[in-house]
Amino acid sequence: SSTRLRIFSKRNALIVSIVVSAAVAFLVGRASSPLFLYGPLLGPYLDGDGARGRRKAVKTLIQLAAEMDGDVYFHNDAEFCDASEVWQNGISPPLAVIEVASEADVQLALPALAEIYLKRGIPFRVRSGGHSYAGYSTKERGIMLSLKRLNHYEFDESTGIATLQQAVQVQDFLDGILVPNGFGGVVGECPGVALGFVLGGGYGFLSRKYGLGCDNVISARVVLADGSVVVASETEAPDLFWALRGAGQNSFGVVTQIDYQLHPSQDTQLVVTGKVPLDPAFLTTMGKRYKTSPGEFGFL
Repeated sequence: SSTRLRIFSKRNALIVSIVVSAAVAFLVGRASSPLFLYGPLLGPYLDGDGARGRRKAVKTLIQLAAEMDGDVYFHNDAEFCDASEVWQNGISPPLAVIEVASEADVQLALPALAEIYLKRGIPFRVRSGGHSYAGYSTKERGIMLSLKRLNHYEFDESTGIATLQQAVQVQDFLDGILVPNGFGGVVGECPGVALGFVLGGGYGFLSRKYGLGCDNVISARVVLADGSVVVASETEAPDLFWALRGAGQNSFGVVTQIDYQLHPSQDTQLVVTGKVPLDPAFLTTMGKRYKTSPGEFGFL
């Protein structure tokens, strides 16, 4: 009986050892899993309809973060609120924010986002300045591709052409190009508007003289859905160039940089702001005066 007891005890000990080992392996495996680390901290976005697809998307985004120079932020990250911020109030935050640091990062991110959308049905939006009136810079339960770090610019005074990355804002333009060089152009009326606004047409104070912002685009570097880069202009990829100027937001690719025609600034500048009545008689009078007023006179 004592022999049987020893065998029984050894068998129980072996079973307990196997169970403990399996439990430890399971917990270690879960602890090293991105979903174990991030899943519980993402709140309602990993629950409800489409939860499984969102979980798989999170795993893809974490893998992407390891490959790129930029960052991917989730709700539990301290940087998430700042990274997901947009000008328009009342818009729910996205599932995650991909904040690229270079065009090469965009080349990595865009194929991943296209795959997530096609396989998981999770949309994404592109943010340059985050100043979209309609809130198109972000998407609830979607993914934001933020270009905010792509804010470098160069200016060639001999040609009046500025090379601008998409997140260069009006204030950057005024401080870095207009004031020191005396060249202006069609830019947004608010200091936080990014030059990416030209992809939607781009109306500014000087549009009566120089046209819409898109009329002043000379060329654009575009990352396509497969990660390749093309330069679109009147002579290269002209169909894409035509489409980008006015319908280029979240449409045919991600524009990372444009060559933009600027113009010598006027010596006298005056900007007047105030409330204007939407009265038919007033608007008719303004329309008549527009016909005879110089191109430098803009009305927004």
